[in-house]
Amino acid sequence: MAAWEARLPDRLPPPPHTEDGALAVRALREAGLWERFKSLRRFATDRRAWDEWLHGPVARHFRRLGATAFVRAVEQALEGLASRPDLNRPILWFERQLERVTPPPAPTVEAAKDPLEDLIEAIVAEDREAATTWAGR
Repeated sequence: MAAWEARLPDRLPPPPHTEDGALAVRALREAGLWERFKSLRRFATDRRAWDEWLHGPVARHFRRLGATAFVRAVEQALEGLASRPDLNRPILWFERQLERVTPPPAPTVEAAKDPLEDLIEAIVAEDREAATTWAGR
C-alpha cells in the first residue's frame, strides 16, 4: 500500500499554470487584496482544485476584464462575500459576481483622415482657394 501511495503523485498531472492566473495573483497582491482573496482557499476541496480555479475561471476573468477592472471587481465581490456569511458555496457565488461585471469598453481609435477629404470638402463648398492650396501641395 505504501508503494502505491508513493507512486500516486506521479500519476496525477501537474496542476495547471497560466500566465493570466499568475498576473491575476500579482495584481491582487499589489492591490493589497491577496490575503482576503486567499481566504477563499478554505472552501476549495484541496490544493489542486484551488490551483485549477485560480488558473481557470479566475484567469479568464482577469483576461476578460483587464487588471484594473478585475481588481475592482474582486474588491466588490469580497465586500459582498463578507456580508453573506451564510453562503453554501462561496467560490461559486464569487465567480458569478465576476461574471456579472462587464469589461471596460475598448478604446476607440480614430481613423486617419483621408487626405482627399479636404479636397472634396473644398470642391463641395466651392472654395477655389482651398482647392488650389490642396493641389499645390
